Amino acid sequence: KEPLTAENILAIDDQPAGLEVLVKKINLPKSAWLAIREDNGKGEPGNILGAQLFDPGMTSGTVELLRNTEANKTYYAVIHVDNGDRAFIPKMDVPIVDANGKPLMIIFKTTNETETGTTSPTI
Repeated sequence: KEPLTAENILAIDDQPAGLEVLVKKINLPKSAWLAIREDNGKGEPGNILGAQLFDPGMTSGTVELLRNTEANKTYYAVIHVDNGDRAFIPKMDVPIVDANGKPLMIIFKTTNETETGTTSPTI
């Protein structure tokens, strides 16, 4: 069985700023939330801009945001366990962590053009 890592369950490319984030690939063993967070100014995840529930299996999709991302900024896609109610409550739907206790997430950047590049997972 392959270990659960950001590399084999989540892929998001750098993308134009806007009101949604395109998820290239997400492969989860059970339903979970993908929360998009802005940078807090210290190189860490800050406020949550939006979240989308993804069900098990390999899929792709979008996460609609409450406000636009800004061009040339850093954002974080963090995977949260759903507590079973299928409603995103950040204090109850906690981030999935790796063996070192760090949240499973990837970092991506926004652009002001249509060019994109692949991001590397951060665990």
